[in-house]
Amino acid sequence: MNFGTALRSWSTFHQPNAKSSDRESKFFTFDYSGCGNVVQAALTERLQDWEMFPRYPFSEQEQDAIQRHYSMGQWSHSPCGGGIHFDRVVCPVCDRQFLFSYGIHEPNNGLLLLTVEGVVEIN
Repeated sequence: MNFGTALRSWSTFHQPNAKSSDRESKFFTFDYSGCGNVVQAALTERLQDWEMFPRYPFSEQEQDAIQRHYSMGQWSHSPCGGGIHFDRVVCPVCDRQFLFSYGIHEPNNGLLLLTVEGVVEIN
């Protein structure tokens, strides 16, 4: 797995993008200059995922490459302080794939906050 341009880099300054108490669906939208399309990633449903690699299957080699890319250890957390999760997001126009990373933090019992931490092109 080779990583291309980071469209959003990890930072402790990112604000939460969705919370479990949201009544309507939330999306994270980013522009992909390669094809000029706007790409969306649904956030609300991701609040239910507790696995590090929840949706698309990542091979063990891909998981290792992702963890090396982000210099993660066995017990690493997201910059927001919660668990880190990785997913693939695909551009509906050109089929370009992106590694979508987000953190889920539980600051209060039952309140979950999702923070989009990174978006990186996968070559």
